[in-house]
Amino acid sequence: AKKWLATDLEVTKGEPMHITASGTLNLQNFGQTTGPEGTTNIGGNQFESFPTGSLIAKIGDKGKAFQVGSEFDGTANATGKVQFAISFQSGTVNGSYDVEVELEAEQ
Repeated sequence: AKKWLATDLEVTKGEPMHITASGTLNLQNFGQTTGPEGTTNIGGNQFESFPTGSLIAKIGDKGKAFQVGSEFDGTANATGKVQFAISFQSGTVNGSYDVEVELEAEQ
Protein backbone atom coordinates (compact mmCIF):
# COMPACT_ATOMS: atom_id res chain seq x y z
CA ALA A 1 0.00 0.00 0.00
CA LYS A 2 1.10 3.55 -0.60
CA LYS A 3 2.18 5.18 2.63
CA TRP A 4 2.44 8.94 2.82
CA LEU A 5 3.90 11.00 5.65
CA ALA A 6 1.61 13.99 6.09
CA THR A 7 3.01 17.32 7.25
CA ASP A 8 1.29 20.37 8.71
CA LEU A 9 2.76 22.51 5.92
CA GLU A 10 -0.09 24.06 3.91
CA VAL A 11 0.67 25.43 0.43
CA THR A 12 -1.41 27.19 -2.22
CA LYS A 13 -1.46 26.20 -5.87
CA GLY A 14 1.17 28.18 -7.76
CA GLU A 15 3.16 29.02 -4.61
CA PRO A 16 6.94 28.79 -5.18
CA MET A 17 8.55 25.90 -3.28
CA HIS A 18 12.16 24.89 -2.75
CA ILE A 19 12.68 21.43 -1.23
CA THR A 20 16.05 19.88 -0.39
CA ALA A 21 16.74 16.40 0.92
CA SER A 22 19.79 14.48 2.06
CA GLY A 23 20.49 11.13 3.65
CA THR A 24 20.83 7.49 2.70
CA LEU A 25 18.58 4.45 2.59
CA ASN A 26 19.86 0.88 2.71
CA LEU A 27 17.64 -1.31 0.51
CA GLN A 28 18.58 -4.53 2.31
CA ASN A 29 16.72 -7.00 0.08
CA PHE A 30 18.65 -5.67 -2.92
CA GLY A 31 22.04 -5.06 -1.26
CA GLN A 32 22.05 -1.43 -2.40
CA THR A 33 22.10 2.00 -0.84
CA THR A 34 20.57 5.09 -2.38
CA GLY A 35 20.06 8.76 -1.72
CA PRO A 36 16.94 10.86 -2.33
CA GLU A 37 17.40 10.62 -6.12
CA GLY A 38 16.76 6.86 -5.93
CA THR A 39 18.21 4.14 -8.15
CA THR A 40 17.13 2.72 -11.49
CA ASN A 41 19.01 -0.55 -10.83
CA ILE A 42 15.90 -2.06 -9.22
CA GLY A 43 12.59 -2.53 -11.02
CA GLY A 44 9.07 -2.59 -9.61
CA ASN A 45 7.96 0.57 -7.87
CA GLN A 46 4.71 1.38 -6.13
CA PHE A 47 4.67 4.97 -7.41
CA GLU A 48 4.36 5.30 -11.17
CA SER A 49 7.83 5.25 -12.74
CA PHE A 50 9.81 7.01 -10.01
CA PRO A 51 13.24 5.48 -9.29
CA THR A 52 13.32 3.01 -6.39
CA GLY A 53 14.11 4.72 -3.10
CA SER A 54 13.53 8.23 -4.44
CA LEU A 55 11.86 10.89 -2.33
CA ILE A 56 8.49 11.91 -3.75
CA ALA A 57 5.79 14.31 -2.63
CA LYS A 58 2.20 15.26 -3.26
CA ILE A 59 -0.07 18.05 -2.10
CA GLY A 60 -3.37 17.10 -0.52
CA ASP A 61 -4.82 13.59 -0.28
CA LYS A 62 -5.63 13.42 -3.99
CA GLY A 63 -2.65 15.38 -5.32
CA LYS A 64 -0.48 14.18 -8.19
CA ALA A 65 2.83 12.74 -7.01
CA PHE A 66 6.06 14.42 -8.13
CA GLN A 67 9.70 13.54 -7.64
CA VAL A 68 11.65 15.64 -5.15
CA GLY A 69 14.96 13.78 -5.22
CA SER A 70 17.74 15.74 -3.54
CA GLU A 71 16.32 19.08 -4.73
CA PHE A 72 13.05 20.39 -6.14
CA ASP A 73 12.54 23.95 -7.36
CA GLY A 74 9.08 24.66 -8.65
CA THR A 75 5.57 25.67 -7.73
CA ALA A 76 2.85 23.87 -5.82
CA ASN A 77 0.66 21.92 -8.26
CA ALA A 78 -2.35 22.05 -5.89
CA THR A 79 -3.59 23.60 -2.65
CA GLY A 80 -3.31 21.52 0.51
CA LYS A 81 -0.87 19.95 2.94
CA VAL A 82 2.45 18.63 1.65
CA GLN A 83 2.97 14.86 2.02
CA PHE A 84 6.11 12.81 1.41
CA ALA A 85 6.81 9.17 0.56
CA ILE A 86 9.58 6.89 -0.66
CA SER A 87 9.13 5.11 -3.98
CA PHE A 88 9.52 1.50 -2.86
CA GLN A 89 7.46 -1.62 -3.40
CA SER A 90 8.47 -4.09 -0.69
CA GLY A 91 11.37 -5.28 1.42
CA THR A 92 13.44 -4.07 4.33
CA VAL A 93 14.72 -0.49 4.36
CA ASN A 94 16.92 1.23 6.93
CA GLY A 95 18.02 4.85 6.99
CA SER A 96 16.37 8.21 6.58
CA TYR A 97 16.13 11.36 4.53
CA ASP A 98 16.29 14.83 6.07
CA VAL A 99 13.93 17.16 4.23
CA GLU A 100 13.72 20.96 4.31
CA VAL A 101 10.98 22.95 2.61
CA GLU A 102 11.29 26.68 1.90
CA LEU A 103 8.37 28.77 0.72
CA GLU A 104 8.61 32.25 -0.70
CA ALA A 105 7.93 34.78 2.04
CA GLU A 106 4.79 36.86 1.62
CA GLN A 107 5.46 40.44 0.62
